[in-house]
Amino acid sequence: ALPVWVQLFALGAFVNLAFSSADVITVLLTSRAMRAVQASGDLFGAERAWAHIAAAEPAGSPLWLEVSMRRLRLLAQLEADDRGCKLQGEIGIYNHLLGAQDQQDLQSLLRDCP
Repeated sequence: ALPVWVQLFALGAFVNLAFSSADVITVLLTSRAMRAVQASGDLFGAERAWAHIAAAEPAGSPLWLEVSMRRLRLLAQLEADDRGCKLQGEIGIYNHLLGAQDQQDLQSLLRDCP
């Protein structure tokens, strides 16, 4: 059997053929598969799946920000500081578009970033 994150990647590619990227995000955000990846403790797989979804969205769009914040939270749990700091900088460009909780999380999740 394929890892769940591989199945998600394939599902995203398939759904992307038939729907707009916003519809893909909606489908994937609510899918059992994504919840299963995170519940299984496969944080790396979950982060990679979110990265694939984020790559399909324009940077700074509401969906990109939502998915990127999810990625940032996972990267903080994985202690993936290099990737986390890079993503934190990318999200920081759009800090003014974030809600209060996301702004707070953006600053607190990776405190050692330059």
